[in-house]
Amino acid sequence: MKKILLVDDQESVLTSLSILLRRNGFHVVTAKNPTDAKCHLVKEDFNLVLTDLRMKKPYDGLQVLKDAKAFRSGIHVIIMTAFGTIENAVDAMTMGADDYITKGFSNKELIKKINKILKKKKFKSIEQPKAKEFHKIVGKSKPLRNALEIIRKVAPTDSCLMIHGDSGTGKELIAKTIHRLSLRKDKIFLPVNCAAFSDTLLESELFGHIKGSFTGADTDKHGLFCAAHTGTLFLDEVSEMSKAMQARLLRVLQEKNVTPVGSTSTYPVDVRIICATNKDLLEEVSAGNFREDLYFRLCVIPIVLPSLEERKEDIPLLVDFFINNLSKKFLKKPIKIDKKAMDLIMERHWQGNIRELENFIERMILLLDKPVCNESDIISLLPPVQSHKSTPSPSSLSMTESEQILNVLQNCNWNQSLAAKKLGIGRTTLWRKIKQYDITHQLQV
Repeated sequence: MKKILLVDDQESVLTSLSILLRRNGFHVVTAKNPTDAKCHLVKEDFNLVLTDLRMKKPYDGLQVLKDAKAFRSGIHVIIMTAFGTIENAVDAMTMGADDYITKGFSNKELIKKINKILKKKKFKSIEQPKAKEFHKIVGKSKPLRNALEIIRKVAPTDSCLMIHGDSGTGKELIAKTIHRLSLRKDKIFLPVNCAAFSDTLLESELFGHIKGSFTGADTDKHGLFCAAHTGTLFLDEVSEMSKAMQARLLRVLQEKNVTPVGSTSTYPVDVRIICATNKDLLEEVSAGNFREDLYFRLCVIPIVLPSLEERKEDIPLLVDFFINNLSKKFLKKPIKIDKKAMDLIMERHWQGNIRELENFIERMILLLDKPVCNESDIISLLPPVQSHKSTPSPSSLSMTESEQILNVLQNCNWNQSLAAKKLGIGRTTLWRKIKQYDITHQLQV
């Protein structure tokens, strides 16, 4: 049974056309606007999209067309249009629509057009990456699997992605994996840490400059946007950009061309953008630190990476992975870890997440000259935990985590935004930890 996504903002149209299509043997899914349609396109395969061109502002059928082509390569699209918008429908065909049909059409005319288009060529959806293609990402916990499932669906598209996660959770590894699984995999992947540059240098790094445009600009320079043309650009710590740089980045994303610093010439660029941040960007938007329009431009698909605290069951797998890889790197015989030692590693709060765990395993391999690592070895290699002889500060997570979060929430009158700031974590991370420790239940008692 062929599957059709029907998009229209009029309930009566959705009802009548759904009945017609189902009577003619089609499976029909309906959406009242492009936002709902996009949700269906991300999750499901369709043979054809039938969408109205004009809907109530700010909605537009062209957005449905763009999303259909972005998420489902080879999908068919028919535009429904009124007499006064036929010119727009023709424009839609230049953007990839298969055909249009003028409103007032007969049932027979519509079914004939749909059948003709579906017979034209065999429908082919984007080939989704298989699980084995994530071999460089170690773990099997549910939070990690949830993130990988989103990646599996969106990697083959050109949609902008925003990777959220605490420091050390592997955001750049995820970005590289997405590029490797994308249609741009044979092109270049360029990472840039936005926090590592001043405004002037970051502007030059991203967009390039011409000779003499500022002190030190001795030659012309192509920026990373031009260098990453047809490839992927990874903007790490994007939240650290100034408001002026955010405005320039937004302009480039909207116009798809760059103007080097000091130049009046523009250059077209075709770049997929992947961003990463360890901050809660919606909170930054609310605080006036990040542009709302840029946020919605970049965060088309959000991907939340769990902290190591949220995926403790993955720690033994990560430990084995690091031991094998680092032993080969340093030409050492792999060390075994006994049960008590592993329990101690599992119990520890790894504030630096995977990066801190990897550094610890490297330290263990280089400093231990024995075949088996025991509990006392782990204790001797771990840095000491800070003691709290005085009253602990509510701005630290170094005491028992659940108690600390509860304490800070109470001090902040359960204002989660304020509590997250005092704890030095994002609001999303705080929400996950409240759920993890059942703190909301404690609040109700």
